[in-house]
Amino acid sequence: QCALLGAVPDARRCREARRALLELRRREWRPESRALLDRILAMTRELADGRRPDAAAEVRRSVNRLKQATIARVGEEVRSAQVPTHRRAVRLLVAACLAALGGAAMFAWFYCRLVRERQALEERVRRSEKLGAIGTLAAGIAHEINNPLATISMSAEALAERIGPGTEEREYLRAIQEETARCRAIIGDLSDLTRGGAIDREPVDPEEICREAVRIVLRSRETEAALETEIPEGLPLVSADRGKLLQVLVNLLLNAIDATEGKGRVRLAVRSGNGRISFGVTDDGRGIDPDLLHRIFEPFFTDRESGVGLGLTLCHRIAELHGGELTVESEGRGRGATFTLVLPLEATDHAS
Repeated sequence: QCALLGAVPDARRCREARRALLELRRREWRPESRALLDRILAMTRELADGRRPDAAAEVRRSVNRLKQATIARVGEEVRSAQVPTHRRAVRLLVAACLAALGGAAMFAWFYCRLVRERQALEERVRRSEKLGAIGTLAAGIAHEINNPLATISMSAEALAERIGPGTEEREYLRAIQEETARCRAIIGDLSDLTRGGAIDREPVDPEEICREAVRIVLRSRETEAALETEIPEGLPLVSADRGKLLQVLVNLLLNAIDATEGKGRVRLAVRSGNGRISFGVTDDGRGIDPDLLHRIFEPFFTDRESGVGLGLTLCHRIAELHGGELTVESEGRGRGATFTLVLPLEATDHAS
């Protein structure tokens, strides 16, 4: 820097050059190279002080000699290693191949990840489109259907009071009432499924909500299935809509009992960590065909004769509204299934 500026170098650049030279001088040098460094330092001091403005050419020559000596030393060290040329070539080739394989593996990993994320995004878009179509349908028919259903239900109830118990007509009226209630429940599920994303959050105790879900299930369903719970102590509170969270847990437990045909084992397990809490419902029932796993949360998809196919869709929607996710795992028919609801401990709303 100092020598290439010309006959009258800049004092600041000379000082910078001297600092760099002093740093170099701390390294290990051969005697002749150290002598060159000392000579360069002396001349740059004179240049900086203005005593020898004509020393720039000599500084350049000394720097070139130092570079040549350094290059020669590197060559000697390479030759002293006594590594044959073909071995060095093989090592370079192996290193290049390993680097290429590593790059290819990294690229493949990123590509697979992008494909999975794209598929997940496309699945969400398709599900949103279906929910939008269902919302339009539900909004158009809910009012028109609920009123006739209410009239049918009240008429059947009034007729049942006039007909004595144990008669065939009374059974017909009871069936009318049950099916009417079922139709109204379907309309209600459609409305809940397509309603906006408003949720009423509050601190919820995971242990208390699980115990209540189990009590509701045992009261509403006569079953011989063994219902087990695995709930550790000291679980943190979760910010959630208590009613909707209870609805999801009850639905998952009832589905699990139905999957075992009321004779197997159902387990509700809670886990907490990494800022999230998970509720897992596992059964040893009929399981799910692997080819159907990706459709399990679609509206109106069900593998049960009595099902409508909206319960799991609604549960999945509730999980999304809380900023969480609902997933399913099954190894196939006859090997049970596990549904896992994961929620963030921090409040995260996803209304879209």
